[in-house]
Amino acid sequence: GINAEYGAGLVQIGYHFEGGYCWASAIPGHHISKTWDTIDNIIDCIGLAFPVIPITLSCVISIHKIIASRKVKTKLTARRMSTNTMRRGSMANRKSSQRATLTIILVTLLYIISNIPLFINYVLYTLTLLYYEYPVPFYESGAMFFYSWNVTAILSTGLNASANPIVYITRF
Repeated sequence: GINAEYGAGLVQIGYHFEGGYCWASAIPGHHISKTWDTIDNIIDCIGLAFPVIPITLSCVISIHKIIASRKVKTKLTARRMSTNTMRRGSMANRKSSQRATLTIILVTLLYIISNIPLFINYVLYTLTLLYYEYPVPFYESGAMFFYSWNVTAILSTGLNASANPIVYITRF
C-alpha cells in the first residue's frame, strides 16, 4: 500500500489496496507502536459499544411498557365486562402506543444484531494486537484477513440502514 508519515515520524498513514481501507498506526520500531494500536482499538471498541447501551436500555424500557400495558389491559377488560364504560379512543391510543413500542423494539434488536459482528471483529483485532502477532491467529485465513472488515463494517451496517425503512413502512 501507499504509506505516508505524519506527526514527527511516529505515525504511519496507509491504504490497503486489497482490503480497500485506510489506517493510522505507530511506525514499527518505536516504543509507542503496540500501545498506539491497543489504545486505538480499545477506543474503537468503546465507540462501537457505547451506543448499544442507551439503545438496549430503550429496548428494555419498551419491552417493560408492553408487558405493563398488557397487565393493565387485562384488568381493564375485566372491569369493562362488569361496567362496560371503556372508551374506544383510549383503546385506539393504547393499540397505537403498543404498535410504536413494538416498532422500537424491532429496530433496536435489528441494530444490535447487525452491529454484533463488527464489535466482535474489533475485539478479535484488539486481542490479536495485545497477545499475538498480527495476523495470527484470528486473521490468518484469506477470507478473514481480506473480508472481515468489509463485511462487518460495510455490509452489516448497510443492511441495518436498509432494513430500518422497511420495518417502519411495514409497521405503519
